[in-house]
Amino acid sequence: MAMLFRKRKEKKWWRQVTAPVPLVFFFVAVLGFSLFILGTRSDPSSQQEQDREISAAKQSRRNPELEQEYRVRIGPAVSSYLKARSVYQGQATQEGYQKWLALAQETEEALMRQRVPAYYQEFHLGAVVALSLEKSGLRDIVGNPSDSGSVNESLSLKERSEEKLRSADEYWKKILQGQEEWLRL
Repeated sequence: MAMLFRKRKEKKWWRQVTAPVPLVFFFVAVLGFSLFILGTRSDPSSQQEQDREISAAKQSRRNPELEQEYRVRIGPAVSSYLKARSVYQGQATQEGYQKWLALAQETEEALMRQRVPAYYQEFHLGAVVALSLEKSGLRDIVGNPSDSGSVNESLSLKERSEEKLRSADEYWKKILQGQEEWLRL
């Protein structure tokens, strides 16, 4: 009988109205996130357009006078270095390595003094990196003659030095592609 007299709870009107609000917010958030992801994804055609715009901007920033000055000053220095380098590579003597190291330092100093036009920045950076690797490898060879220290230490040092010189050679090959005309190689 107690059940008969129990009042039925009435649902409050604000609970009926506010119940779907969290669900609506969730769907709006998922939809917004999806649109954001789809909007930021770059398609290949827009990437190509961006690359074209960057190359056009580089072309518009070209400074022919600075480029000519760079070619006149750096071209002979780099080409004479590369010619002498090929001679010193054939001489596997301590004196040959010392001369090569001195020439690498002089060439790097010449590169570091020169203002670099935008058109030659990649070449310039590659040349500086290659020269730094060569100098490091040559310092290891010149500074540590093979008669000092244990045989294992001198072999590992020689291998590291040769690896640095090979890496520098790879850099030179990479950056010299297409540059032969103005370097007169």
